[in-house]
Amino acid sequence: MLRALANGFRAAANPTTRQRRLAKMFALEAAREFRANLSKQLDLWETDLKRSEADVKSDWLEQAAKQKAMELVAEYPSAKPFERDILRHLLDQRHYDVSILITAKTFSVSARELGRRPRCLVETVKKRTQK
Repeated sequence: MLRALANGFRAAANPTTRQRRLAKMFALEAAREFRANLSKQLDLWETDLKRSEADVKSDWLEQAAKQKAMELVAEYPSAKPFERDILRHLLDQRHYDVSILITAKTFSVSARELGRRPRCLVETVKKRTQK
């Protein structure tokens, strides 16, 4: 029992675990902000595309999606292995999935964590300082 108590105090005295956790939290917050901006850009691209006016026989929609996928991969090289997935999601109008995929690979964070409801870091810090 005393050994466990001593280990707890020793761990609390070592700041590296807290620093790592804080760095991960800041990286995740930055990634969420990036994902939101990327998603907005993709939504603007979608509205400019005007799918409702597309001819079924024409392949211009697929060409536009290929062009956008190539632009995204050129801008975010860490997403290069997932170019085919990005193209498929763009064709299926799944911009959220594209933004999650690119952000997870660019920021090296978990796609699962990005998909969760964000806890705003600023609000958390404000609540703790108000106490």
